[in-house]
Amino acid sequence: MQKKKFIITLLFAVLSIFMITACSDSSNESNSGVNNGGGGTVQPEPEPEPDNLTVKKLYNFDLDKSYLSTYALLSDGSLYAWGDNNYGQLGLGDNASIYYPSSNNQKINIPDKINEVIGLKDIKYNASERTDFYKYSLYAITENGELYAWGDNSDGQLGIGNTDNQTKPVKVTGITGKIKQIITFKHYGEAFFDYFSVYAITEDGSLYVWGNNSNGQFGLGNTDNQTKPVKVAAITDKIKELILPESSSSDSIIIAITEDNSLYTWGYSMRSNKHEAYIPTKVNLPGKIKELITNGKSVYAILEEDSLYTWGSNSSGQLGIGDELRKNTPTKVNLPGKIKELIEYNSSIYTILEDGTLYAWGNNYGQLGVGDEVDRNTPTKVNLPGKIKELIINRSSAYAVLENGSLYAWGSNYNGQLGVGDEVYKNTPTKVNLPGTIKELIAGDSVYALTEDGSLYEWGGYNFSGQLGVGSENEYVNTPTKVNLPGTIKELIIGDFSFYAILEDGTLYAWGFNFSGQLGIGSENEYEYEYVNTPNKVNLPGTIKELITYGNSVYAILEDNSLYAWGENLSGELGVGKYDEIIYTPEQVTGIDGTIKYISYLLHNSNAVVHFFTEDGLLYGTGLNYSSSPKKIEFKEK
Repeated sequence: MQKKKFIITLLFAVLSIFMITACSDSSNESNSGVNNGGGGTVQPEPEPEPDNLTVKKLYNFDLDKSYLSTYALLSDGSLYAWGDNNYGQLGLGDNASIYYPSSNNQKINIPDKINEVIGLKDIKYNASERTDFYKYSLYAITENGELYAWGDNSDGQLGIGNTDNQTKPVKVTGITGKIKQIITFKHYGEAFFDYFSVYAITEDGSLYVWGNNSNGQFGLGNTDNQTKPVKVAAITDKIKELILPESSSSDSIIIAITEDNSLYTWGYSMRSNKHEAYIPTKVNLPGKIKELITNGKSVYAILEEDSLYTWGSNSSGQLGIGDELRKNTPTKVNLPGKIKELIEYNSSIYTILEDGTLYAWGNNYGQLGVGDEVDRNTPTKVNLPGKIKELIINRSSAYAVLENGSLYAWGSNYNGQLGVGDEVYKNTPTKVNLPGTIKELIAGDSVYALTEDGSLYEWGGYNFSGQLGVGSENEYVNTPTKVNLPGTIKELIIGDFSFYAILEDGTLYAWGFNFSGQLGIGSENEYEYEYVNTPNKVNLPGTIKELITYGNSVYAILEDNSLYAWGENLSGELGVGKYDEIIYTPEQVTGIDGTIKYISYLLHNSNAVVHFFTEDGLLYGTGLNYSSSPKKIEFKEK
């Protein structure tokens, strides 16, 4: 009896707990409404604000320093755009320019996550109307391999089936498989504007083409323009890489490299008639390709066994096969050893063999270094007193660094750039007298040699303002002259006639042009220190990690990741909180959270727009359309 009573009591207790729990759940459900009927209003918990989206990639679209547009690919795969929009290049559905990136109105309406953005641009001046005309075409590849396009479509380059311009993205159809790569190609035509062509490689190695085809560059067997993607059926192997010339003409060569390192080529210079020229044909080579070099008209294929085969244009004997006749099929170049490196410049060819000897052929005004100014159609040895380590070609001047660190030069020498003591052309290698062995050589308008002991020597170029930093303003400096620095040089940065040396101890020295205070060495007035012919120390509060120069504006990132800037500051582009025309000494840029990964600098009608992109994906803007201090650009989901 007692046991039965205990069981009943226990059942009542369990039932009571169940009823209390049920009532509690019911009460919670009724309280989730606006009014629970009991005289009180219970509001729902507010949803948390979404975190700001970070930037994965930043794209700048600048035309002739006049029109600029910026595109930010965000962490969620969305794309935002701002800037000039005169031609609908922002893809927002109109032609209204937007200069402050701050709202969802600047989100480009593409339904899928974006993986990459590609742009085509062109500018031409119409003399009769005295105005510039522009073309913009944009392409976005999504993460699932689909393609969207907008902007100018005058050649059908958007691939949407017509030639109507678009201010909003339109999906490109007709491509089977996911797109892996888009290659855009602008080539010169007879009309006012250049022509646009587009090539798409899919993940299965197929090639699709559309746009202008006036030179048969699509490989379709004709010269018909295409407004929708067409598959290049003549290539049956999987394509790994497509090589296009810098500019297309009737004798240009297009090259496709396949996954097995085979080659397909097409172009008028490759066949005896136009129809054959416009169809890709497999190139028969006796081995697999190790490296391919082309200038768009002549082709040089180094095979895995280090032999060399050439074909294409040969007007200066640049193929190196013994004549000046165009070749449609690869022909072996007879060299006395295995090829290590080949350099092509303006139809002049230089090859370094594995034994350290140098051979040259092709176009020759003395720059081949073979003792005369006669073109060569077969490889000719360049006589050097030792094994060559590195060859630098600068226009029509050549510099050979030997394995023992000595330097020999030949070719053009009109401003003493060979460094041999005069301004006389040299057609054979001549020794450059340096008091040390060369570590690095930089050849431009002037020549800069860093030696193994950390010294810097300069010569050549014009030195009317002392920009060589050697303490004088001579018209020419035709022998290596030491730049006096108080320590071992780590890195040399060359600006627009302004020069900066970072020493091993992290200090910075500068010399050369200083019209806009770009040297950062201070000035009592704007006319002082316009030219500085010896290195001066730039006073920074720490050791320098990286120096970035844009025209006359300079940015220095220190080892502690702080940022300093100086120089031209017309529109506040330095980000130091001022709109002064010139900042003569380094001032700190504050307000940026995180480590700077990239600085973007764009000119807009002589005004600058600068974006600071951090390692963690934050974006800041300063200069034109912003303030004179970095403004954080925030992107939020709708």
